[in-house]
Amino acid sequence: MSTTSQLIQFAKSSGAFWMNRGTGIALTWDSGIYWHNLWTEHDDQGTLLYKYGPSERWEDRSTFVASPFEDWTAKGAIIHVGEFARSYLGWDPIIIPQVDSDPVAHPYVYSQFFPWVGGLELDGKVLPLTVRTMFPTHRELTAFAHVASVDSQSLLDAYMSEDGGALRNWVRRS
Repeated sequence: MSTTSQLIQFAKSSGAFWMNRGTGIALTWDSGIYWHNLWTEHDDQGTLLYKYGPSERWEDRSTFVASPFEDWTAKGAIIHVGEFARSYLGWDPIIIPQVDSDPVAHPYVYSQFFPWVGGLELDGKVLPLTVRTMFPTHRELTAFAHVASVDSQSLLDAYMSEDGGALRNWVRRS
């Protein structure tokens, strides 16, 4: 079972309502006011992209993370869907840093593609993903950089563990 499929099962087990939507699935915990969407679509060059993004009240989906690699998109989805699932299970939240207070916290360099879209570079190569964020602070991209080197299965396992597993140092105890 793919990491994305496991994430969907985790969301369902925490009480999420789901429905098929186009080439993907939509998840909600609040009767459809806010939706988490996971889907695929082809870009202008015909490349299949895996996408994650929110929508409200069944309006058009907006892309938060997109990549030709499911693993990269799964990481973005895990951060957001996983946090909702943890909350609805009554577990403490995992708070991934959104500000670079330590310049060596991760090896990535930020790339700005548009005022609201960026990506990461490693060793001078742009990684195959885009993340919706606002520059110059790029909080969402910073959080993604902190987990980019973690494989999606390990990231999901941490969110599915009440104590936060490998991310327990970022669990905010209530």
